[in-house]
Amino acid sequence: MTENYTSNSYQPPQYFGQSADASETDKPVVPRTVRAAFIIICVLGVIYLANQVFSLFALPQSATSVEGIDPEMSGAMGTFTTVFTIIIALLMTATFFVVAFFVKAGHQWARILAIVLSSLSVLSHAVSLIALPLLMSFIDSMSGWSEIDSATRQQLEDSKALMVHPVAIMMTVLSLVLYIFVIVLL
Repeated sequence: MTENYTSNSYQPPQYFGQSADASETDKPVVPRTVRAAFIIICVLGVIYLANQVFSLFALPQSATSVEGIDPEMSGAMGTFTTVFTIIIALLMTATFFVVAFFVKAGHQWARILAIVLSSLSVLSHAVSLIALPLLMSFIDSMSGWSEIDSATRQQLEDSKALMVHPVAIMMTVLSLVLYIFVIVLL
């Protein structure tokens, strides 16, 4: 009972939901888990952009001023910092979407990249949430140091207020959960 295989007997793999007589021109069906991961990665890109814009505009203008520098020069530095941050945030958001589209297209390297970057992000977000109370107590202790001038003390307080802002914490927790979903789905 040996079967003879010819070069024409190869059948492409059958995907879930695809009929057995599908022609070679049909697109393969994207598994639900990959489609879900695609959507989550796109949502994570939007959350990243929103988080960058929020942190950029949530900081008071005093955080961008520098003592001893002409106010006009300080304003130019603030404008440059804002534009540079927005450009980088847009490029990073585009990277999220590019990886998501390659994951959906079935590229194995994109899946691996998404898993590795999501794992690193989970680690980073978890450490930041765990270390937040320690960082807050360190900032509190630093603000009592006599060597720190009033502008630096104000910047520390502004940074502290931004780190414990409910919107920032909510975005971090939401991102952490979504990154875990990406890892599980892929």
